[in-house]
Amino acid sequence: MADVEQAIESRWPRSSSGATSGCTWRQLPPVFGPSWQTVYRRFAKWSRDRVRVRLHRRDERKAEHFLAFVGIAAALIGYRRLASLLTA
Repeated sequence: MADVEQAIESRWPRSSSGATSGCTWRQLPPVFGPSWQTVYRRFAKWSRDRVRVRLHRRDERKAEHFLAFVGIAAALIGYRRLASLLTA
């Protein structure tokens, strides 16, 4: 999925002057699809459907859950260490 995102990002203008970076649709490697038209259609549909925004939000939620888990785990480890110091 990261390769697809990288190809999509390379299509968007990076400066206010309208200059683009990356390659044209016709220069995309075959790994992105059977033809440049197919890749473009997928990109256009995903843009319309706001797929990237939804994926980004999903990844943010996963990161928040992971950080909460790490916080709980760290608290439990600290509690166990404190308990072992107090009982020693």
